[in-house]
Amino acid sequence: MKSKNYILCLILGLSLFTLTAKADVTKTVGATGADFATLGAAFTDINTTNPGSYSGVVNLQIIDNTTEAATATLSASGNWTTLNIYPTVTGKTIGGAVDGSFIYFWAVNHLVIDGRLHDNSGAVTGLTNDLTITNSFVSANASTIKFGGGASNNTVKYCSIKGSSTANGTATILFGAGATTVGNSNNTISNNLITNAGGNRPYMSIYSFGATSQINDNNTISNNEFADCMSPTTYCTILRLYNFSTNWTISGNSFYETTTLTTIDSYTCTVISAGGTPCTGHTISGNFIGGSGANCSGTLTKTGEDNGFTGIFVSVGNTPITTIQNNTIKNISWTNPGYARVDWAGISFVGAGNVTGNTIGAGTGAGSIIITSPFSGNWCEAIALTAATGGTISADNNTIGSIIAKDGAPSLFSFYTDGTGTTSITNNTMGSNTTSNSLFADAINASGLIMYNIRINSAGTNIVSGNTICNVANGSGTGASILYGIYVGKGTNTVSGNFIYKLTAPNSGAVSNYVKLYGIYIAGSAASVASNYYNNIISLCENKFVGYWGILEANALSTATTNIFFNTIYIGGSETGYSNSYCINSANTGTYIKNIQNNILVNTRSTAGTGTWVANYALFATTGRTTTGASFTCDYNDYFTSGTATKLGNYAATDKTALPIVTGKLGNDANSKNVNPSFFNAGGTLASDYQPSGLLSLPGTPIAGITTDYTTNTSRGGTPRMGALEYGFYTKLNNIESLTNTRIISNSVGIAVPLTGESNIELYTVNGVLIDKTRANGMYARTLANGMYIISIDGNVTKFIK
Repeated sequence: MKSKNYILCLILGLSLFTLTAKADVTKTVGATGADFATLGAAFTDINTTNPGSYSGVVNLQIIDNTTEAATATLSASGNWTTLNIYPTVTGKTIGGAVDGSFIYFWAVNHLVIDGRLHDNSGAVTGLTNDLTITNSFVSANASTIKFGGGASNNTVKYCSIKGSSTANGTATILFGAGATTVGNSNNTISNNLITNAGGNRPYMSIYSFGATSQINDNNTISNNEFADCMSPTTYCTILRLYNFSTNWTISGNSFYETTTLTTIDSYTCTVISAGGTPCTGHTISGNFIGGSGANCSGTLTKTGEDNGFTGIFVSVGNTPITTIQNNTIKNISWTNPGYARVDWAGISFVGAGNVTGNTIGAGTGAGSIIITSPFSGNWCEAIALTAATGGTISADNNTIGSIIAKDGAPSLFSFYTDGTGTTSITNNTMGSNTTSNSLFADAINASGLIMYNIRINSAGTNIVSGNTICNVANGSGTGASILYGIYVGKGTNTVSGNFIYKLTAPNSGAVSNYVKLYGIYIAGSAASVASNYYNNIISLCENKFVGYWGILEANALSTATTNIFFNTIYIGGSETGYSNSYCINSANTGTYIKNIQNNILVNTRSTAGTGTWVANYALFATTGRTTTGASFTCDYNDYFTSGTATKLGNYAATDKTALPIVTGKLGNDANSKNVNPSFFNAGGTLASDYQPSGLLSLPGTPIAGITTDYTTNTSRGGTPRMGALEYGFYTKLNNIESLTNTRIISNSVGIAVPLTGESNIELYTVNGVLIDKTRANGMYARTLANGMYIISIDGNVTKFIK
């Protein structure tokens, strides 16, 4: 036992020795009392004077300030395995004014600069930055720290790093190329304060530019604070990855301005940029852009000249993909005098990758981001997406809100798409569930202000699904202005499961130039390919003089197919003027294929004004489609209107007050209904508010490929229901439609129903709980406990007792 204890103690002792072993070589650096007066002198001794004296772990302890008169260059010519640089006295600076690289790491590996306070043994004793590295020279050549010649596996952390480079091609921290065949890779810059030197703002704070055989790969920039790095005089990019820079991680950084930035020249500022050839495979996550302190605390305020802004810009290849995730851009007041057009963007992505979980502005409150300019024609894009050919951009679970674009005629977009690849915009929240005018083009004097929430301008495949769009406002008070919830202009499109409500126009009111509000506007889609619009819930019911279109189908591209299935559209409110409103308006003509089926269209809007053309419609459709190859199918819809100046529909320029609305076309509304669906809470702010009454039967017709409802969790098997919401108890069980079905056989086990061929079967408890939903052939049998039940056979409903 004693020998075992002895061996255990020996092992523990050796372990402790290993953990606390001192460096092989320790030298001191500082102006007084040190082995070397400057860092440059220490590097010269390591590189050339006494390289054989440095082996194993080398520590350079900063005990006093240094003044570097020339570039301090460290190369890998020594025999050391790790070189540590750290302060042992608080508040020290490695400084100087060098017209070039201040500290240059050439082909260096396993270097660590740690700016936290250490003791003489090398143990960390401090928690904050205690070492400042400053190059105060202001020039196009100046950099503070440069990596070159294949410098890899190095770390710079917990320092204050200051620089004032003034031209494209250099930066405060520079990852360059050199006469080698390897790039600068696997380096980490973390937990530093990176700022300007002496108030002279740099052109760039971090810049990477490699070469064909020198790719700067897999570097990490994390948890740094970039303070006061925007230039008032020239174009600037705070962190830029350019050619031959791949697979970088940029995470947890804060970019802010501690005081008001007053610019004296017109330019664009980009905070994070990645673009070039090759330049792909990046992860940009958890960063904070905005504010006057870390994590977007306070407000970033910009005044002065006309300046554009982009928070995160990437233009990358298709593989490996780049991810922009969980970043926050908020607390920004960006004011321009308005002499010229300049655009503002939160995230701009070109190529292929993911844009996930980001917040642009905030989900509640107003004015987290305010962009002010009296110039007409500025664009303000929260997220712009351009999918490259053969690539896919997926944007999901992003929050966009609390943004005000003021004055002039600012076009405010939540999403703008372009390109020829595949774009997927899913499960995002645009606006706020609780704050009015969350996305607000606040321009009461702007004439003809056109505002898009989602604009699809991509010629590729576009998927817009599961999004919530609410409290979006066009503040124009003059001219024919427009607000689009979703605008589709090109491509092959699937627009499904979106909830669009509270599109507003707070300053609208003039008879001749009221604001027009569109839930979904279908302007165009790819020829010979079907575009599908289904399971959407649209509620427009402001008490303002506005025009409402739930869905406008105005596809101007020839031979296009447009399918409008299973949507629930509610138009409500009232006005003192006389504008029209439409749940669905089908306005196109020509060689088209169009199908409108299984929709619930309710218009209860009241219009006080008068006019022969004034009405509020459930469905308004032109004839069209008389050309060879054209077709129009309209059936299995529920149309309901009430209020003043409402009409059930209009077809071929003729108002209709009873079914059928569409005649002379396939379907002819033969299975459509004119029934009040009695929504749970019409005009409400929850999707479930638009569930029809459980006492109604609104059977639709199956549509291939649409197997769930708005919730995506509820099946549309058997006989589907009209509208976006399938769940609930919808039957024909009422005084008029109830019948006795003699085919039902109740027995000691349950029921057995002989069928003629196939039938759609739905079985409920008497309280409306769905027990079974299936399609049976010849016989349907079910084991049941004793009680009262309801069965629907092909839409015919019967009560029975087991």
